[in-house]
Amino acid sequence: MIFLQHSFNNYFKENSMIPQTFNEWLNCIVNQCKINLTKDFARQRLAVYRDHTNPETGQFIRLYGEGHLQNIINWYSIYEQQ
Repeated sequence: MIFLQHSFNNYFKENSMIPQTFNEWLNCIVNQCKINLTKDFARQRLAVYRDHTNPETGQFIRLYGEGHLQNIINWYSIYEQQ
């Protein structure tokens, strides 16, 4: 039973549409979504994601969790600092 659960977890992680790494996220933003990832765009998104009173941020947390929000903030921060 533990082996099946482990296999299921690996399958879900490998086939999840939610990026798990910086490179997966970057590919999603730039190649799949065709977003020009600039410093200004990163700052705009970070202003939303850092504001826990923003309804968009609240919905993001409900859908994807606080952990993924922190990943997104960290990944956008890379571009904000460039």
